[in-house]
Amino acid sequence: MTQQLADFAAFLSEQKLTELDEAIAIIWFLTRDPEQAGGVSVPQIVEVLGAYRLRSNINASRLSMKLRGNTNVVAGSKGRGTFRIRASSDRVYAEKFADFLDPRTAKVSDNLISNEISLGARRHLEQIRREANGSYDRGFYNGSAVMCRRLVELLLVEAIVKAGHLAQIIDSKNEIKGFGDIIGVAKSNQYIRLSRTTPATIEKVKTIGDAAAHHRYYTTTKKDLDELNPGLRHVITELAALQACSAPPAHLGRRARLCRYRRRLWPPLHEDQ
Repeated sequence: MTQQLADFAAFLSEQKLTELDEAIAIIWFLTRDPEQAGGVSVPQIVEVLGAYRLRSNINASRLSMKLRGNTNVVAGSKGRGTFRIRASSDRVYAEKFADFLDPRTAKVSDNLISNEISLGARRHLEQIRREANGSYDRGFYNGSAVMCRRLVELLLVEAIVKAGHLAQIIDSKNEIKGFGDIIGVAKSNQYIRLSRTTPATIEKVKTIGDAAAHHRYYTTTKKDLDELNPGLRHVITELAALQACSAPPAHLGRRARLCRYRRRLWPPLHEDQ
């Protein structure tokens, strides 16, 4: 049993819920764990309710019957007698118990950037997409805009590197140039070939991301982000395909500098870049 579960049980004990409601809440909490996402059994639920002194002398058979008749739960995929939250009810419980969500396991939609766009299983790129989508879901639109900007910038850099032109985006101090300069390199069509509308969309993503990060008065709205699509999805799809989400070929000359660039943290965003 974890401290998070203990805190959640303590919260439930203050809510004056019925036995069934407490059981459903426990199902919701336990199935946030990827290892238990397929469902939890009534004995597991009874154990938690008893261990944290929420209920005693629970009739497991009666509780199982009540769960089967409740519209907020469905049968689990881990075998007979297991339960999980119905998909249509999951968001309701997530909002109700938002304070107890583990950010690492919280369910995130792909309403802004589709998960169907392959990023080559690159963990850092997948995490940035997740943060962009998660921030969008929760209404943290400034954060979402900054993550969109960062994802597009990283993909554009990788596309240019993959094409063998790292030197074009390195300054005199062997640092990666600002996003604005990198966009200029891409727009020249000398080093990578972009679709006709892609540069304008990249500029728009940069403008919104810069404003979200640095503007004194601007606040990003849902409408601002919605208006980026379908262009944003097109750009991410195109750049991901150009750089194929893979390491640059071994024959590239400045391999040591490239590795150093990839290891260091991405620099802070600057409005004038």
